[in-house]
Amino acid sequence: MKTIEIQVNVTLEGTAFAEFQIPSDISPGIHNAVVVLDESPCSKSFAKKALKLTTYPIAPLNPHDTFRREDIYGNDGR
Repeated sequence: MKTIEIQVNVTLEGTAFAEFQIPSDISPGIHNAVVVLDESPCSKSFAKKALKLTTYPIAPLNPHDTFRREDIYGNDGR
């Protein structure tokens, strides 16, 4: 018997989807599995942390310049 611990996200509708890697020493085929769910959600410190991205101030050289699609690609869309 093996224990595999994963996190799942339970939606407001009461559904959860999980995909996880099985250890290589488990033979292919149909296996019985038992899921034990803690009654309270994990704390935020245990959950995945979001990446902190650095922002840089970027201003156009000319205040009339824009980055609209039409200005970049022209009328033919390329």
